[in-house]
Amino acid sequence: MAIRHRRPLLALAWIPRLRPLAVLLLIVAYAAAGIATVAWVGRLWRRHRRTWAWAVGGATVVLVLSVTQVPWNRVFGRSWYAAHRTKFQAMADAARRGELHPDIDGRVRGHHSSVPDFGHGLQDVPVPGAPGRVLMAAMSSEEVSENMDVHVYGRPDAARTDPCKIATATFGEYYRCTRLGGGWWWLHRRY
Repeated sequence: MAIRHRRPLLALAWIPRLRPLAVLLLIVAYAAAGIATVAWVGRLWRRHRRTWAWAVGGATVVLVLSVTQVPWNRVFGRSWYAAHRTKFQAMADAARRGELHPDIDGRVRGHHSSVPDFGHGLQDVPVPGAPGRVLMAAMSSEEVSENMDVHVYGRPDAARTDPCKIATATFGEYYRCTRLGGGWWWLHRRY
């Protein structure tokens, strides 16, 4: 049986990656918000406005839990795909028809005008050591994007192929994969 690592109650693992001044400002902001909330709840309680005290305290707990526990990266990936579904389908169709014409590195530059461009890197590369190709639409123009949309095509099981499960590709080592629909996947960096 595999051991599953539980996520800590307040998942703040991203704090060490921030600059020291940003960390200090974040700590001060959290402390100020906490002190102000406790002061308001105490003040309402002392004035016998217990219903308001419970409402403010409960709303604060819900807000803190939603900010720290909701996987906002996945929420963004799903909502971006839902908002641009037809553009993603046009890119996948153009890739299947061979209209993208990637260069030697797999980068698609100056692609066909019917193919939408989100303004970031678009790559069309073969899957290493396996049949098929991968169309990657990065969410940033960095060398290795932290988030990207991926479409596997050119193989019989392409619609069901999880990019993180392709043994010869390295997606699973660095990314988490979330199925979006239409053969598209949202990949976001593991930390």
